[in-house]
Amino acid sequence: MNYNNSPLNYNNSPLNYNNSPLNLQSNRGIYDNNGNRVGYGVYRPDGGMNFFDNQGNRFGYRLGQ
Repeated sequence: MNYNNSPLNYNNSPLNYNNSPLNLQSNRGIYDNNGNRVGYGVYRPDGGMNFFDNQGNRFGYRLGQ
């Protein structure tokens, strides 16, 4: 329910163009070994990163320092 981790936060939303697969300049994409985009990562305020699938469902995170 933390807003920093929520897809309701626009920074994390798949509707944010920075997270969109349509943005070819985005550096947030996560790809599988076959080159298929499976999601995106968004930096958290604490320096960590949240990982979302292409629909905006959070599936993981990396802790900050």
